[in-house]
This record gives sequence, C-alpha cells and structure tokens, in this order.
Amino acid sequence: MTIDLKEFIITGHINGIKPGISKDKFLFQHPQPDAFNSDPEDFLTNDVTMSPNIWTYGDIEFHLNKEGILFMIWCDHIGDFYGKLKGGQSIDLHRWFLEENTTIGCIELIEILNHENLDFSRSDNLMKTL
Repeated sequence: MTIDLKEFIITGHINGIKPGISKDKFLFQHPQPDAFNSDPEDFLTNDVTMSPNIWTYGDIEFHLNKEGILFMIWCDHIGDFYGKLKGGQSIDLHRWFLEENTTIGCIELIEILNHENLDFSRSDNLMKTL
C-alpha cells in the first residue's frame, strides 16, 4: 500500500480509504495491519470488544468503531527524535515536505500550504499549535 501525505491532505483519503468505510472493504483493498489494539482472535471477526479498535501501519493509525467502521485516520508522530515518519512493514510512505524535514515551524508550513494553493485555517489554542 502507498500513502502519499500530500494526496491525503488534499483529498482526505488514502487510496480510497476514508472515514465511513467498512473494515471488510478496508481489508479487501489493503494488507493486514502491523498491529492492532484488540484481541488477535477478534481481528477478522465482527466481535471487536474495544472501542475504538486501532489498526496501525507504522506510525499511521486507522481507528474503527465497534461496528467496524473507520471513523478516523491519525498519526501521533510527524517526526521527532524517533526519526522520520514510518509507514511500517507494508506501506510505502511518501512524506512530501517531511521527507527531508523532521521538524517544521508554523510559518514554514503555512508557506508550503500557500505554495500548493491549499485552503486551511489557523486556530491558536492554549498550546499554540497549528
């Protein structure tokens, strides 16, 4: 599977995978995840007792509800002292502007998004993040 960060930011999906897709359709199109937070016996059944059920491919997380519907695509690590953003065993990850940068400031990110003519809004919160 290939994940293109730029495509994801522009379209909101990864190779047709987007919130609302079923677990069965997801697995039909993509390989088994590197890890998941439910009992391995429940992985391919609908007997998932944990909510959310999180499937990981490297640093990329796919969160499914109890009904097996994807409701969120998440990543805790953009790149830090652990190194570059990782795609795991079965993902070819195209990191876009993070390919060479593991740290990027707010102004640099705004310049990149503006250069690509991508609409966005900035919201300052107590943690001063974009």
